[in-house]
Amino acid sequence: APPLPLGCSPSVRVGDPLPGNPDIHVPSPLARGPVRSHPPPMPPPEPVSLRVRTVGVFRFSWRALNLVWTTSRPLTLAFAALTLVAGTLPAGLAWVGKLIVDSVVAAVADPAHATGPTIRFLAIEAGLIIALGATQRAIGVCQSLLRALLGQRVNVMILEKALTLDLASFEDSEF
Repeated sequence: APPLPLGCSPSVRVGDPLPGNPDIHVPSPLARGPVRSHPPPMPPPEPVSLRVRTVGVFRFSWRALNLVWTTSRPLTLAFAALTLVAGTLPAGLAWVGKLIVDSVVAAVADPAHATGPTIRFLAIEAGLIIALGATQRAIGVCQSLLRALLGQRVNVMILEKALTLDLASFEDSEF
């Protein structure tokens, strides 16, 4: 028979719980340490409706948007407008790309077809690509400026709140 771990009587077998601590079991002589039993599995959380989850996500959205709006109205408006423009430009690029393909197909089918419209569509496509790049760059600038201004504003709000508290509030660990 294999030797028993120290402190165990001969009636204790490998895998039995140790006296006084049912979470630790008698290890096998080949094991390197005590074997802990796994805690019982947690019951699954109660299902939450989609409506409750959606309301929970947007619960503080209006406060956050108001904080951004009061930080800088012009930057917020510019950010929103640029985001709308950046969202519509890819559709314009796709449409002009379709016009380019149609123009090239028409030129291949009829050699007498003028190449002027194709070149004009290519210029429009290039302009839209430049506009999309510029719009994305402007969105990044607006976002960076808003982030900096918002961080400064939140710090000022924290300091203003701290000024309204008395010294006892800072010394109380429960506060």
